[in-house]
Amino acid sequence: MADVAYIDTKADQAALAFSQLSSHTAEFVNRRLSIAERKQLREGLSRTRQATDEQRWAAYRALARAVARGLEWPVPASHDEADCPFTPIGLQPRFAVVDVLDRIAHREPIQVVVTLCHLGPDIRDEIWGRLKPDTKALVKPHLHEVHRVSLAKTRDYARDINSRLSRAIRFPSKDRAGR
Repeated sequence: MADVAYIDTKADQAALAFSQLSSHTAEFVNRRLSIAERKQLREGLSRTRQATDEQRWAAYRALARAVARGLEWPVPASHDEADCPFTPIGLQPRFAVVDVLDRIAHREPIQVVVTLCHLGPDIRDEIWGRLKPDTKALVKPHLHEVHRVSLAKTRDYARDINSRLSRAIRFPSKDRAGR
């Protein structure tokens, strides 16, 4: 039997849980993963070949609990609800917010993370639900970095996002004009 230390990483935990899925469900999940995520899953599956059924079921139950809890958004240390520079974003048309965040995420996903973490839960959940799967895949790995972003950088991000939103609303792109 191999040492159980290999199940410490989230990728290995996910691989163990994935190994307990039915073929149909595993195929469905696999289709929704990005190429990088599939690679991580394959690597995790190869590292966890010697895991016991007990370990696999424990990982499966842990995954089920995490899914039931949903995505946990960190609260930025520098967040002050009364003086939050991201407040205007919640008042903008959602299609414009989603469009701007989708575009920014490819260059600077941490900016999208900081923006979403500063929004109220209802607004954030609505916007998160509308983002493209590719955007979500780019953003999720950076959730833990929110606490490292300085107050000055946070305000820079807010100015940039608000400016982009203002331009997107004033000058809609042709593919958005029909909405």
